[in-house]
Amino acid sequence: MDLGLTNLTEHCIDARPVKQPPRRVPLAYANEEKKLVDHILQQGIIQSMGISTGFGCEEAWEAETMLRFSQAQQAK
Repeated sequence: MDLGLTNLTEHCIDARPVKQPPRRVPLAYANEEKKLVDHILQQGIIQSMGISTGFGCEEAWEAETMLRFSQAQQAK
């Protein structure tokens, strides 16, 4: 997973956090989600905080073969 970096441009994200109710991960996707989280944890993209932060994860299946993982910050 190559994120790619550049210092040629700057941008500002004006979107506000969206509060969403917590949802359980369907059992059929639980193993795949754990593999993805472990993979991006090993790459250093994310780090463990050791506490529950209230962040929800949205899953989107693309072409029925790849699970795309996006994280939406919840407003407190």
